[in-house]
Amino acid sequence: FRNAFPAGYRESFGARTAVADIQQMENLLLLADGELGMSFYRELEEAPNQLRFKLFHRGTILPLSDVIPVLENLGLRVLGEHPYEICRKDGQVIWIHNFLVQYTLADSISIAEVKALFQDSFRAVWQGMAESDPFNRLVLGAQLGWKDIALLRAYARYMKQIRFGISESYIAETLCHYIPISASLVRLFHIRFGLEYRDEEARSESFAKAEAAVIESLDGVSQLNEDRTFRRYVELIKATLRTNFFQLDDDCGVKSYISLKMNPAAISE
Repeated sequence: FRNAFPAGYRESFGARTAVADIQQMENLLLLADGELGMSFYRELEEAPNQLRFKLFHRGTILPLSDVIPVLENLGLRVLGEHPYEICRKDGQVIWIHNFLVQYTLADSISIAEVKALFQDSFRAVWQGMAESDPFNRLVLGAQLGWKDIALLRAYARYMKQIRFGISESYIAETLCHYIPISASLVRLFHIRFGLEYRDEEARSESFAKAEAAVIESLDGVSQLNEDRTFRRYVELIKATLRTNFFQLDDDCGVKSYISLKMNPAAISE
């Protein structure tokens, strides 16, 4: 890597950063073609809601038209991007895309708390495991993983099937407008079906308390349709009989689909 870095990179970054980026590139070369390396961080001198996101890709430059919509759906506004072509002595070429982004849903963000969630979610979208839409703004806002967000999206799709009179885009806006309540909905689902509770009586008691807390929090919801949306989520979670959400596949990985068995008789209208 002695002569691998172009002048533009050397002007923007010091040796310490270059060493960290070399480690990213070395790891990338061990992966299959098409995989990405990532680094999500903040420069000390930048605003609390401004962040840096580096993407490492082997061989070819990444089209910005593929990357920017994914970042925007994750709640980030792209302020700038600089690509750097790194040419190793052995002929290997790695492209580094350095994005300056701004989080749009809050004035500050804790990079330590969201870094792993963000990178995991971006990778899941890039590999086609997760969808790219406005629901994904909950990754940074509510600190939810992409699979938890897929669950909220699945319930929204079911609402559409049963002709709940509120659009999917409005539902996504509502969830992102009231981030703590959205996180509470996911917690409600985890209490009902997760592995945290082995005693069903304790599970039922904890669920009742969590449900009451969600309903109480709706006092702060201003619009009737927003209130209806959250209450429908609670109703659908209670009407779910069982799910494969917490199951792994034969390779101990995440399954490529979510199954929810519903009891329609427990759903109003």
